[in-house]
Parts: sequence; C-alpha cells; structure tokens
Amino acid sequence: MNLSAAIHHRIDHLTQRQGVVASNIANASTPNYLAKDLQFAGYLQQTQAQPKVTHPRHQRSMAKPTAGRVTESDEHKKLNGNSVKLDVEMLKLNQIQLDYQFVTGLYRKHSQMQSTALGRNNR
Repeated sequence: MNLSAAIHHRIDHLTQRQGVVASNIANASTPNYLAKDLQFAGYLQQTQAQPKVTHPRHQRSMAKPTAGRVTESDEHKKLNGNSVKLDVEMLKLNQIQLDYQFVTGLYRKHSQMQSTALGRNNR
C-alpha cells in the first residue's frame, strides 16, 4: 500500500470514529446506552493482509479495508445503565481533531514532495 492510500484510509477511519464519538455524546443521557469506539488496531491488521489474486494474469489488488471495529464499553456504567462519560468523549474528539490535522499535513507534504520530484514548484 502506498503512502497516499494509507493517508486516505486513516482519514476515513478518523471521519468514521468522529461519527461514533458524536453518537456517544448525543446519547449521553440515554438509559442502557453503552459507549462505543472505533478501534484502529484491527484496521491495521486488515491493511497488512496479503493481496488477493483472482486470476493468474490479473494484477494483484487489495480489497479496501473497513475503517475499524466498533467496540462497546461498560467501564463507566452509571445506575441508569449508560456508560458515556462526557469528559472522556470530549478528549477523544480533541485527539481525533489533532490526528486529522497531522494526517492532512502529512498529505500536503507528500503532495509537495511529489510535485518537487516531477519538477514542479507548487506550494
């Protein structure tokens, strides 16, 4: 997998994880709602799988991995059965934002490096 594809997959994961965390926040007062998160570790294992060959003359290709595995947590379960802890969810949102900024910066630098290699002076 090339760097550009890996960056796009990471952005997909961060976007979907943000949706999961936002859902947790929206359900912070819903009885028996368990906080969810999207794990990236399973995603990494999927991207490192061997390519599939459907025919000997076909080019090897990788199936696009899913953005991760959704897990539920009852670690902070309250009396009403809800396990959403708002301060934890807000910290997750902050980390997602920082990761997104880092990945988009990495993508920008990668694009600049390719332009330089092609003899273009785009900034």
